[in-house]
Order: sequence, then structure tokens, then C-alpha cells
Amino acid sequence: MKTPPLPPDTPREDDWLDTLLQRDAQSDAHIADAGFSDRVMAQLPARRSRAVAWVLPLATVLGCLLALHSLGGAEYVFNAVAALVTDGEFGPRQLSTLVTVAVFYAVALGGAWGER
Repeated sequence: MKTPPLPPDTPREDDWLDTLLQRDAQSDAHIADAGFSDRVMAQLPARRSRAVAWVLPLATVLGCLLALHSLGGAEYVFNAVAALVTDGEFGPRQLSTLVTVAVFYAVALGGAWGER
């Protein structure tokens, strides 16, 4: 059995808590910690620059391209894409090539991106 909602002007049992929390949020209360917060912040490692964060994803993409070329897959992919562009033919062969390459790059780049 559901209880019907109360009108907005009806006092609730937890109004005292809302009032207390609002008053506390508006105050500038500072808890003295004898410099503990400053010492902790000083011990934290420095933030990494954004340039370093791009190294692993970029290396992953370059490694994927190098592997594709050195394993002979580049010619197959090139021929499949060329057939798609020139002939306008889009069959299972082209679809399987595009899906395989897209999944391969997505997994590799996603893993590298997660390691940033």
C-alpha cells in the first residue's frame, strides 16, 4: 500500500537535518590539522603531462600498422579497400576485412588508452 505524497508545505520529520546541513554548508568552518593536509599534498606525485599520456596510444597504433605491414596483412586490406572503392562492391569479404581491422584497432587502442 502506497502512502500518498504530502503537500509541499507540510513539515517533514527531517527538516531539522536539512536546516543543519544547509547551515553547515554556508559556514566557513575550518578544521585545524596542524599542517597535515599540506604535508599529504606535498607527498603526492606530480601530475603527468598530457604529452606523456599520448605516447602509449600512439605507440600502439604505430605497432599495429607495423605488424599489419610486416605480416602481409596490409596488402590484403589494401586490396579489399581498393575493391570496395573502385568496384563499389561490398560483399562478405570486404565486410569481414573492415570489421576485423576495426575490432583489432579498437581493442588495441582501448587497451592503450586505459593504461594512460
